[in-house]
Amino acid sequence: MMPIERMRPEDFDAVFRLLARSFPAGERRDKAGQRALLADSAYQIDILRAPSGGVQALMASWDFGGFVFFEHFAVDPACRNGGIGGQMLDALLARFDKPACLEAELPETELAARRIGFYERHGFTVNADYPYFQPTLTPGGSQILLKLAAACLRRQQRLQIGYPFLLGGGEPVVGLLRPLHLLHIQHSLLQRQQFR
Repeated sequence: MMPIERMRPEDFDAVFRLLARSFPAGERRDKAGQRALLADSAYQIDILRAPSGGVQALMASWDFGGFVFFEHFAVDPACRNGGIGGQMLDALLARFDKPACLEAELPETELAARRIGFYERHGFTVNADYPYFQPTLTPGGSQILLKLAAACLRRQQRLQIGYPFLLGGGEPVVGLLRPLHLLHIQHSLLQRQQFR
């Protein structure tokens, strides 16, 4: 079993260093904003601890009840391409035991296309039909055009969810993450921002 654990307060600096190495400033919060976010009960950071005690990988997530939103996923560059990212993602999908979604870059570079391929190999389907803008994560920041990807628990099924699914109840509308779903996800995230 992969030793994934909830981040402890003493891990914060190592986690933030990995976030800063893995994401440009516009795609993550500053250190104070990230620390403040830890007080939100829907938000958590799980880590894969190295045998030496350091942080090999992290997953920051929001649990919205009916689904989980994976906000940041990073593997230490020295540990990449060894399979731990896929193992961690699979383990967290199993642990949450509910549909999941995440943001993916547009496939405009080879690296972005490889990331999308990685998520697809782990059961995610990229929503190519509707635009999605990542909410700003820092004061004065800009929204970033991305794609949403979603996964269900059984790999042989593709997650087809509708607005009622995300809000709970009702018959699902056919289609993967239609615009109303995107608004719900964005609204849920914006409601939890530490700045106004």
